[in-house]
Amino acid sequence: MSRKFFVGGNWKMNGDKKSLTDLIQTMNGAKTDPNVEVVCGAPSIYLDFTRSNLDAKFGVAAQNCYKVPKGAFTGEISPAMIKDCEVNWVILGHSERRHVFGESDELIGQKTAHALESGLGVIACIGEKLDEREGGITEKVVFAQTKVIADNVKDWSKVVLAYEPVWAIGTGKTASPQQVHIRDACQQVHIRDACQQVHARDACQQVHARDACQQVHARDACQQVHARDACQQVHARDACQQVHARDACQQVHARDACQQVHARDACQQVHARDACQQVHARDACQQVHARDACQQVHARDACQQVHARDACQQVHARDACQQVHARDVSQNVNIRNMSASEY
Repeated sequence: MSRKFFVGGNWKMNGDKKSLTDLIQTMNGAKTDPNVEVVCGAPSIYLDFTRSNLDAKFGVAAQNCYKVPKGAFTGEISPAMIKDCEVNWVILGHSERRHVFGESDELIGQKTAHALESGLGVIACIGEKLDEREGGITEKVVFAQTKVIADNVKDWSKVVLAYEPVWAIGTGKTASPQQVHIRDACQQVHIRDACQQVHARDACQQVHARDACQQVHARDACQQVHARDACQQVHARDACQQVHARDACQQVHARDACQQVHARDACQQVHARDACQQVHARDACQQVHARDACQQVHARDACQQVHARDACQQVHARDACQQVHARDVSQNVNIRNMSASEY
């Protein structure tokens, strides 16, 4: 399917809300050819305003973007910010960006790649300066500019090449139809060459991709072998660990059995010692009882001796009394006999 005829208008750094409102109202009221795609490049600060007020039949483009989604890049805007304003196009590589702000072909290629990856359509600008045209290097310059863009394009349906000779901008000089046709022919050749290079590059990339796949498959096979070997090593290690664990358990069980035997022996020794102590205590008790019995016998014998001694003393006392009584009787008798003799 052929692309629609494309018309792009770059508003550059011009306009304010009032003047842009007048322009937008004029465009909204205009009758356009449905077979023509019209896109307006608004200043970045008015992108949201333009998209909100311009009829949907017209497209809106940012005039520039940077090569990364976000970061510390003061003054730049990213494709993500552009899309957040519901804007679907961006102008890249404009001659003023190249020659006023010093953007290189390499940077423009990087911007193109990131914008396309982010889902924006790209209006890619190419064109030579007056001294380059007069120096006869127009084709060389335009080819270099086109190639760096083509190297970063995968889907050309999202790209519009905009050729504009820099020497025709604000100089009063215009390109003749013959020059435009020659330039168009050059562009077709350059684009064809760029496409062939892209196809060759794609073929090389496919070969590299195939080689990479084969390397990946070989690597995966090696990894599977290594993984299998690692698994076997793990299984062997686990088996060793299980054996070691079993041996350790057996050692623990043997140790526990030894400890139980030692504990049982210790208990038996304690029981034997306790039995000996009980026997010794019983013998000591029996000795104490025997000693107490002996002491009781000795005490009883002592008591009996005391009683016998007391009885003897009583007998002796009684005999002494009897002797005293007998002596007294005898004295009384003697006295009585003496008295009788006196009489």
